[in-house]
Amino acid sequence: MIQQHISLKPYNTFDIDVKAESFVSVKTLEDLTAVLKTNPKKLLVIGGGSNMLFTKDIEGLVVHLDLKGIEIGEKSKKTTRVKVAAGENWHDFVLWSYNKI
Repeated sequence: MIQQHISLKPYNTFDIDVKAESFVSVKTLEDLTAVLKTNPKKLLVIGGGSNMLFTKDIEGLVVHLDLKGIEIGEKSKKTTRVKVAAGENWHDFVLWSYNKI
């Protein structure tokens, strides 16, 4: 569900309180596809917000990726392929990798 004038403070690690003109958090690929089919004129896709510094309110639609899932794929003696959903926390994934692989 797309919401209007939502604070992005919970979605960035600097805790900067800027507003998104429109905002939606997606938890499935189907939800993401549906949102993208609305063809927003301005679009910003965010994850955990640790690699961005907001300086002003955001015009257009902010899509927060809250997709979850980690899958171990192809393995060899030297490598392991891992598929990680866009909403997974990086630090938690590194710890998971250390313990699982």
